[in-house]
Amino acid sequence: AEYGWPGNVRELENAIERAVVLTRSGSSMIDEDALPREIRDATPGTASASSLTFPIGMPLAEIEMRVIHETLRHTRGDKRLTAKLLGIATRTIYRRLETTDPDAASDTSDDDATRDHEAKD
Repeated sequence: AEYGWPGNVRELENAIERAVVLTRSGSSMIDEDALPREIRDATPGTASASSLTFPIGMPLAEIEMRVIHETLRHTRGDKRLTAKLLGIATRTIYRRLETTDPDAASDTSDDDATRDHEAKD
């Protein structure tokens, strides 16, 4: 099922980590009781059409990068808007991208690079 998430990426990461830790060992599914109340009380299908699902056991760093890349796709590459939607600093977007795609991180076509250039003039 799809659910909306009211927080930022860090809060989602913490919620996922907590749910995994609280789930019984040997289980391949997260226990419903381990999920945050915001998810347990939500009505399925209320998430936006753009949602992601991740298999249990996927490394958090991989989840984070998929979320960043999908949000960048949704914002058509606008790193500033991506950062705002995810509740993180724009610089964090650049740092994460540098580790996986140096060309994307050095792309100066977005608003931040233009604004930085104008501030120097």
